[in-house]
Amino acid sequence: MKQTDRTDGRENASWESGIRRVVPYTPGEQPKRPGIIKLNTNECPYPPSPQVKRLAAEFETDVLRLYPDPEASLLVKSIAARFGV
Repeated sequence: MKQTDRTDGRENASWESGIRRVVPYTPGEQPKRPGIIKLNTNECPYPPSPQVKRLAAEFETDVLRLYPDPEASLLVKSIAARFGV
């Protein structure tokens, strides 16, 4: 099965020139001294709690490759069971 390009090249050239005009992200200053915490980059001075570390180690990472159930079926069933509906 042969795939054909339905453009005459102008659309691709226009798209490429637009991408080339995008200004890349420039990260802010990265402090070199130890002990500096950059709050503006959501850094935290504290390590995760032991419970968080345990839960992260036990987490089934395979589910991260899929989109979540858009109907939240398990949540709906749990709420229905809790409230008897």
